[in-house]
Amino acid sequence: MANPFSSRDLNTEGKQAHKVTLIGAFVNLGNAIIKIVVGAVANSYALIADGIHSLSDLASDVMVLTATHYARQKPDHNHPYGHQRFETLGTLFMGGILFVISGALIWDGSLRALSISGELSPPKVWAFIAVAVSILSKEWIFQYTMRIANQIKSDLLVANAWHHRTDSLSSIVVLISLVGSYFGLVWLDPLAVVIVGGMIAKVGGVLIWGALKELVDTGLPPEKLKEIEAVAKKVPGVLGIHEVKSRMMGQSVYLDLHIDVDASLSVSEGHEIGLNVKNKIFENFLEVGMINFHIDPDNGEHDKSEEEPPDTSLPLRPQAMEQLMERWGELEALEYLDKVILHYFDTGIEVEVYFKPETHELHDIQKLKEMMKLKAQDLPWIYKLRLWYGY
Repeated sequence: MANPFSSRDLNTEGKQAHKVTLIGAFVNLGNAIIKIVVGAVANSYALIADGIHSLSDLASDVMVLTATHYARQKPDHNHPYGHQRFETLGTLFMGGILFVISGALIWDGSLRALSISGELSPPKVWAFIAVAVSILSKEWIFQYTMRIANQIKSDLLVANAWHHRTDSLSSIVVLISLVGSYFGLVWLDPLAVVIVGGMIAKVGGVLIWGALKELVDTGLPPEKLKEIEAVAKKVPGVLGIHEVKSRMMGQSVYLDLHIDVDASLSVSEGHEIGLNVKNKIFENFLEVGMINFHIDPDNGEHDKSEEEPPDTSLPLRPQAMEQLMERWGELEALEYLDKVILHYFDTGIEVEVYFKPETHELHDIQKLKEMMKLKAQDLPWIYKLRLWYGY
């Protein structure tokens, strides 16, 4: 059951992600053509290299389009938990690209610093114009992409936004290089390259670390889990919450938890309490996308430990009923038997026997109970015997 209180529309989010990525792709293509052509005309190898950088961004745009498309598909037979981790893989890939770019910039800046020459050809005005257009357009697409990424909570779009900014920053480096060439300050170019490379490396490292934590099923912080437990415990009928586990799936949180309820409750009542817990968590924590809960009977005698193995000494219903019928089979009142309910406790099984209404007229209920207890006294697993009649 997905979160019914969440306002997220995966189809709409996918369309928004595709739109902003396509616009970014056209901006990249336009910048690449302008910088390569103008770089050749203006005799600026730095501008040509920056144009190739913009052209390479198109490959990442194609990857983002593919990842956002699959990440927002509905769950299917092969992916019952959804496809959100396609976006996580895309974020990991994008972080890697940023890291490679940063390494290349730092390496290039270092080599240029070691081979500085005082002989520089003066830059032409068209080079300054092309760089200015690149910086403004890439900063605009960065802001636009980041705004959509925050709206639809997409780490992959955040990564792509920063990828746009790396192109903007590299253009700033080229601008510094041009200005340095014009005034003879050759050392500004390699210094700026190394600084920008370090900034990009930090962003790439953060993205990679976040994606890796999700892929290895890193859970929510302990304080967040305590908040969830506190909300769950307020639901009427809940005696305790334990074994709360979480994992991230894209921008959604998946929870598993055990709910302690009175052991004498029916299965349906315990399940209804679980559904109320589920809805309460959904209502208070919109980031939670799916919850699996397990109902545990609690007889209040002691706290269960997570390490405590399950009690396998108590017979399950088929074996228990076979043993009971072997001992009660000759009782005449058994023909009026309606149903038998078994309640499992740590100390044994409480047996509730329901007879039809006419049993009271034909048999002494108290004597019948004593007889049934006497005949089944050799069964050590019987904790308590209750007899009921009527509807």
